[in-house]
Amino acid sequence: MMNSDQNSDAQPAAKDISSYTSLEGLMVQTLAPVRGGAPRGEGDDASSESWRRAIFPPKTLQDLQWPRLLAMLEKEASTPEGRAILADLQPLPTRAGIERRLAETGEALRLLADDDFPPLMGLRDIRRALDHVSRQGVLLGEDLAAIARNCDVGARNYRFFESRGGRFPLLAEAGAQIDPVDRLRAELHECVDPSGELTDRASPALRTLRRNVQNQHDRLRSRIEQELGREELADYLQDDYFTVREERYVLPIRSSARSHVPGVVHGYSSSGQTAFIEPADLVNLNNELRWAEAELQEEKNRIFARLSAQVGQYAASLLHNSDCLAYIDVVMAHARFAERINATVPTITEDRVELKQLRHPMLYVQHLRERDGQLTSDVVANDLILEPERRILLISGPNTGGKTVLLKSFGLCALMLHFGLPIPVAEGSKIPLFDSIFSDIGDEQSIERDLSTFSSHLTNINEFLGECGPKSLVLLDELFTGTDPMQGAALAVALLEELARRGSTAAVTTHLENLKTLAIQNQAFANASMGFDVETLEPTYRLTLGIPGSSFALRISRRLGLPQKLIDRAMEVLDGEDHHHVDEVLASLEEQMSELHAERNRLEHARREAEQKKYRFEKKYQSLLEKERTAINADARALKKDLHKARELIREKIKTLQQAGVVSGKSSLSQKELSEFQDELRGSEEVIDRAHERTRPAKVSPSGYIELPADEVEVGLKIYVRSFNRMGTIVEFDERSRRVQVQLGVLKAKVDLDDLFYPSEAQRQAHLRGDSSGGKPRGQQGADKGAQAPDPAQDGEHGLDITIPQTPDNTVDLRGMRVDGSLEKLDLFLDHAYAKGEVGVHIIHGHGTGALKRAVRGHLIDSRYVKEFRRGARNEGGDGITVALLAAKLR
Repeated sequence: MMNSDQNSDAQPAAKDISSYTSLEGLMVQTLAPVRGGAPRGEGDDASSESWRRAIFPPKTLQDLQWPRLLAMLEKEASTPEGRAILADLQPLPTRAGIERRLAETGEALRLLADDDFPPLMGLRDIRRALDHVSRQGVLLGEDLAAIARNCDVGARNYRFFESRGGRFPLLAEAGAQIDPVDRLRAELHECVDPSGELTDRASPALRTLRRNVQNQHDRLRSRIEQELGREELADYLQDDYFTVREERYVLPIRSSARSHVPGVVHGYSSSGQTAFIEPADLVNLNNELRWAEAELQEEKNRIFARLSAQVGQYAASLLHNSDCLAYIDVVMAHARFAERINATVPTITEDRVELKQLRHPMLYVQHLRERDGQLTSDVVANDLILEPERRILLISGPNTGGKTVLLKSFGLCALMLHFGLPIPVAEGSKIPLFDSIFSDIGDEQSIERDLSTFSSHLTNINEFLGECGPKSLVLLDELFTGTDPMQGAALAVALLEELARRGSTAAVTTHLENLKTLAIQNQAFANASMGFDVETLEPTYRLTLGIPGSSFALRISRRLGLPQKLIDRAMEVLDGEDHHHVDEVLASLEEQMSELHAERNRLEHARREAEQKKYRFEKKYQSLLEKERTAINADARALKKDLHKARELIREKIKTLQQAGVVSGKSSLSQKELSEFQDELRGSEEVIDRAHERTRPAKVSPSGYIELPADEVEVGLKIYVRSFNRMGTIVEFDERSRRVQVQLGVLKAKVDLDDLFYPSEAQRQAHLRGDSSGGKPRGQQGADKGAQAPDPAQDGEHGLDITIPQTPDNTVDLRGMRVDGSLEKLDLFLDHAYAKGEVGVHIIHGHGTGALKRAVRGHLIDSRYVKEFRRGARNEGGDGITVALLAAKLR
């Protein structure tokens, strides 16, 4: 595995792997549902951090719809064990464990962003089979085939993470624990095919015994067909066919004529009209067949026992491999779910809450729509900020305005963090790790328990109040409704002041006017409101921090046509209660905030328009540069051609003058002057050559990167190194061997020149103009002008000029599949083809958009099974098929 600090230049510096909790402890906790053991608890050795138990009451999980979120998460798993773990996912018990899981998920998200997937498809649950064989049991072919398949998946994942250790050190640590079990894997592939049948290579005797059984079948069929053709039996036969009863060949004889056909009766038809008789002449042949089959089965049992014993020797490794692969699957499922809900990894703080662009994950997925080829959601995102000194947030505003959804979104983020899940917020968000989360959301009226709405809420709050502390999050929806508003408000104030005294963090939705003034009277409280458009009578679902919200009851009533005299009377009543002025102030603030939102939207629209114009101008500029480059290239070729003609003309003139004796002294031009003129002409040609070289079109590899020619190599040039999948800097270049030493973080490595690429045409042009940072001319180290990088059209194809006959066994069809699924199928196919000893294979990918073709050929370059490959010939399917020659020995 590469050093953990060898991250791509494009990535920020990551924490050292040693700063995270151990992988072993986190695997024990994660795999508890499938291992059958209990998660680590209090009293166990927990190194530097004590193991704790977070408090999430069942009502909190129900209020936040946690089971529904887990059901969505479970669908992202690729393996049976991964799904079992996610269905019973447990909170991680330490902060260090949570931070490691988030970091692992961050690495997995980068893998998904690169369209790079661990090859996990095809895993089977083999734990029962391993348990059986560990007790000296014998496995059948289906179990052995499943174990062989898991060995394949394990070996592929081992190689996958081994080659990516520099960029993904945490996931690579899990991948490095996989044992490829190459000897067992080779033996199983040698002896068992994917369907579970033993191959003829399983033992020297097996092929002979199978041939013997087949010969016995052939003899019996031939003999019984002769019996069917006998004229003396024609009147007794029920049908002109033979069949098998009790594993013996028999004839269908009419029951009334069974005494006329000597032999053994093996049964009757359901109607009783037909007797199935084994003719006496066939008894010995049938006996010989049964003996041959018994010998064959005995040999199969012996082979199964031998293979089962070998599996038993590797049982511990195979079980550990299953654990590692299930663990990796869980992490990848976390990442796929995070990608689906557009989640990010937050920063864990001690007390500050700063959730940027907060969204409800289930609503986000529910409202996903495709626009312009991109999936977007209509859900409104909000920024929720709580300073340490103001930990109680009072959210007010109209009904159906999104207050409860905001409350649940906040609670889900706090809960998801405990399970190591990224949360549905924008980059740069921060949230504490709460030890307990309590909620009182929804109407809990109970007729059975004789509880009113108010009583049920009060009972629930009373149950958790004593457990609230500085690390508690409390979510209260419509606090103390269902009773007298004045008394309810008084109780609410008392409760919230107690939560503030205990240092708890709380988010509360309310319509109680007395609570809206708490933020002015007490520094522990903060106001927020949900927006409402009075003109359209629709909520905006926008959260505004710092001001309370109005119910807009009077304005909505007027808008809906309530008689004006009723509205006037209502205003008089409110005036008498000193309430009308406050409501008008809140309404005025709401209007001002609406205007500010409109202005912000206008500025945002203007910014987007400016960016679009900038993009169009840059595109036009690049187009003009390309046209200019093309024109310069054409002019350079024309000038070079003219100079060549002029040079030939001058050479002819000089030759004529020398022959005539003019140069000897009779001419005004000396030999020296003519030589200098020739040198100047050659210098002009070199200038034209350099212009031509700098304007020549770049060569593009199948992966989309720009190839680096030998004559453009410079010490200090930053380039992309394909074999390491990261950026590096050129340190030294050996022209003879075409080997380049590159600096990759703290690592120095020597690679082939063909392994180096410009990341983009823009960087290549900048380098040719001399703008490359750190680049130093090579001077005398330059390569020959004629040296060129390999043609990308021939990459991986040179030398393969043999014809490989196409058969069903050496052909795989990937058309219509997604890239990740097709590469999984391709790996399985190559494994099987190599095990069967195929010389080469035919891979059908079609034309389509070309994405699948590029992915397949790019994958073949790195495949240890493939020696070389080429596009199909016209009679083979053309460019819609790739023909690959398999390696004689795995590299």
